[in-house]
This record gives sequence, structure tokens and C-alpha cells, in this order.
Amino acid sequence: MKRVIILCIILSSASCRYFVGDPEYPAPNTSREDAFVFMDSLQKEGIQPLIGYFRGCSGCINGTQTSFYLFHSIVQNTNSCQLTLFTNYDKPKTIKIFSFPAQYIIRTSETLVSDKLIISESDYRHGRYDQIIILNEGNTIDYSLNSTKTLANEGTNHVLLCDKIKSYLFGLPDHRWN
Repeated sequence: MKRVIILCIILSSASCRYFVGDPEYPAPNTSREDAFVFMDSLQKEGIQPLIGYFRGCSGCINGTQTSFYLFHSIVQNTNSCQLTLFTNYDKPKTIKIFSFPAQYIIRTSETLVSDKLIISESDYRHGRYDQIIILNEGNTIDYSLNSTKTLANEGTNHVLLCDKIKSYLFGLPDHRWN
């Protein structure tokens, strides 16, 4: 009986060490920072407009997936451009797309300058949020929306533009990224 108790103590102490502490995640890249470096290089080459969409998480645990989509090399007066996806666990991937409403977004972005977002009193500090960044002809538009801010600003050009970008991105078939 004494041997069984000693064996149980040894096994339990040996197995406990694997569960102590935080789980180890692979060291994530910072998708947004990598995308900003890439955006800076495109701007230096004179490539405009640049349209970025970041899907982030505020207050989430380390290791949460984040994605930054960057529309660039937009062919003027067409809906053709390149789309690069940055995530915190993969290398950037670029695809060519032919149906993105870039010109609509550029026209809509001009109205965003004068529109003001209502900041909700119950603005949460934790959860998913969307960030839109538009760089065009020296002008920068940069705003973020979480669920409460989206509800408070429903129907505004800020929310409609974010929804249009999201519906396009999340409608892309997965095989396009392979």
C-alpha cells in the first residue's frame, strides 16, 4: 500500500509541472505593425490610395488572432487592385482582385472628414473592434469601431463603409489565399 501511495505522489508531481504557468503560444508577429511598415514603403514609392482594415481585439489574451487587410496598387478608374493579408501567425499573402469598390470608398472617405462619430457612454474596454485607415493624396482617415460605437452610429458613413469593406473581405473564398 505504501508503494502505491508513493507511486501516486510521484506521478502527480511529475504531471503537475506540465500544467503550471501560462500556456506557451508561438511568438506572434504584429500584423498591424508589419502592415504599417509595408504601407510606409508603398507611400514612399508613391502608391496611393491605400485602404486598410484591421480586425483587432482589445483586452484579449495573448495569442488572439488579428488580421490586417491592405488594399493597394489600385488601378485608377477601375475596381482592380492588390490585397495583402497580414496576420500575427503567417507571412503576408497578396492576391489580385478585380471587383473591389475602391473608387466608391475614396469618394465616401471624403465625407468622413466632416462626419463625427458619437462616442457611446457604455464604451467597453474589452472585445473585438474594427479599424479603417485610408491614405489618399496626403490625407489620412483613421477610425475604430467596436460593437457599442457601431450601434450608436448606425447608418453613418463610418459604419456603412466599414460594413461594406467587411462584407467584401469575408465574402472572399478561402481558396483565394492559398
